[in-house]
Amino acid sequence: MVKRTRRSVPETLTLEQVIYILEKVDFEEAVLVGGQAVLLYAQTYKLGNNIELGVSGDIDLIAKATVASKLAALIKNSQLTIATLDSNTFNTAVLAVDLNDQLFLQVDFLSAIAGLDTHKVESRTEKIRIGDDFKCRVINPLDLLTSKLHNLANIPSKRDEQGRNQAKLSIDIAHHYLKSIVAHSEVLGLKAVEAHFSNCCTEAYVVADVEYGLDAFALIEKLGIVHESFNSERFPQMHAFYLKQKSKRIALLKRREALANRPQKPA
Repeated sequence: MVKRTRRSVPETLTLEQVIYILEKVDFEEAVLVGGQAVLLYAQTYKLGNNIELGVSGDIDLIAKATVASKLAALIKNSQLTIATLDSNTFNTAVLAVDLNDQLFLQVDFLSAIAGLDTHKVESRTEKIRIGDDFKCRVINPLDLLTSKLHNLANIPSKRDEQGRNQAKLSIDIAHHYLKSIVAHSEVLGLKAVEAHFSNCCTEAYVVADVEYGLDAFALIEKLGIVHESFNSERFPQMHAFYLKQKSKRIALLKRREALANRPQKPA
């Protein structure tokens, strides 16, 4: 396993702290994922003030250990731990950067993220400009949403307030992203909506909707698509199919509840 320091990681990081690290990363070989990707997209789409609150206390990158080594060489008061072959983790490395005597900023370098194909993630990234010269390579908003809803559905530790906040923000980010594509090109917009709809029919999205009230499908109707056949034919088909998926999940939960409440037979 990758070793962790005994000091504490802050509950959240400020945008300034995040930028201090990111501007030193080789983004030719790295992709920003996780809560800080949520933060940067939320800033880009102006989703509100102080959105960094409740986002994340660390920085996650898809990157090899060589990228971690380069970053460590540029930052004073940092400690780099490289994962070994027998490490039971997605981490390739972990970098701890001192903030003060009690707190450190943690950068996780990952070989993969749960619920997604790493090669596909790396092939369809976006770039976000920070300041005048620096561009950060970031996970695509639709992949980001899939990651956050997968975490919510499958990882109990990600169901806390921070995890739910990230998932909710990711839906808003996906909405703005899709809306920008639709406004730029109807053809590309419809293609992106179909990709999003396919994601919506997966278990993680349905679980997020039924069990946590996070409905990613609903954003399709808010995109302002004016294509006549989409509105008259395709969207009703999508809606009907999605409702069936929700109904199946609700029925499954009811069966589980009935089994849990069934009186036990005497031994």
